[in-house]
Amino acid sequence: MILVIVCHPDDETLWFGGSLNALAKLSSSKVCVLCLSGRDANSLREKEFHAAMSVAGCSKGVVQGFPLRDAHQALPNISKTVEQGLVELGYDTSDIELLITHSPYGDEHRHPHHVQAYQELFSWTKKRKVPLGFFSTIPLPIGSIRSCLHNYQRKDQVHLNFFGHCTYSLLDILKANFFYGRGWMPKFYFQWQINSSIKKAMLNCYESINLRQHEEGYAMFTSGVESFYLCDEAGLNAIKALIEKMDVPGASDLFDLPSRPRVFASKIYRKLKNALYS
Repeated sequence: MILVIVCHPDDETLWFGGSLNALAKLSSSKVCVLCLSGRDANSLREKEFHAAMSVAGCSKGVVQGFPLRDAHQALPNISKTVEQGLVELGYDTSDIELLITHSPYGDEHRHPHHVQAYQELFSWTKKRKVPLGFFSTIPLPIGSIRSCLHNYQRKDQVHLNFFGHCTYSLLDILKANFFYGRGWMPKFYFQWQINSSIKKAMLNCYESINLRQHEEGYAMFTSGVESFYLCDEAGLNAIKALIEKMDVPGASDLFDLPSRPRVFASKIYRKLKNALYS
C-alpha cells in the first residue's frame, strides 16, 4: 500500500492530485490518503475530500483529527492520528510500501502544519522502518541530480519527465545539518506531467473553499507538472514497478553505446602494447 498523508482536505489535490491519479492507475499497490485534520460535522470538507478521492481513483481515503485549526496552532500528536487512521483504513504499519507527505519546507506558503507533519513523520517512519517520500513544488536548493532515465516514458496523459539520483557534496551535507535540518538529503527525484483535467476535476470537488482565491494564491493550482522525492532506496521498488508499466515510444535506451567504449579501450591497449614492445 502507498500511503499519502496530508494535513488538510484539499492539500492532497493541490500539491499531489495528478500524481494520486497516476499512482492509482499505474501502481499495482493500493493507494490511500490519510488527512490529519478536518473531521467536522459542521463542515463540507470531509465530504468534498471523499469526492476528490473518487475522481482520483484512490482505493481509500480517511479524514482524521478535529475541525481545521489556525496555521499557528500545532496539530496534536501526529503519530497517534496516523495510527488511528491506519486502523480505520484497515491497514497496519507493515503494509506501507511507501509513505509520501508534505515537503520539509512546508510547500509554497511554508505552512507550519506542513513543516510539522514532515518533521514528525520523518521520525515516525525512521522508527518503524517505513520508506518516506515527499512532494515538492520545486527542486531543493542543495545537492545535484543525475538522470536515471534512458528515454522519455508515458502512459496515456501522464509523462515521466525526470527520474534522477541525488548526490551531495561536503558543503551540501554541512548546509543540511547546520541550516536546513533532518530529511533534507533525499536519494531520488521524480517529476511528471500529469493529467491536468483530472486535477481540475478534483479541485472542483471543493465547492466550500474559494477556488478563485486558491488559483491566484497557489502556482500549483494550475501547474501541469508535479514532483516528489524519495528519502531512501527502500521506497524505490514501489515507484519502479509503476514506471515499468509506462510506454517508451522510442528506443529503449538512448545512451546504450557499448561499441564506442570497447573500440576506444582497444585502441589505447594497442598503443600501450606497441609502446612497450617497440
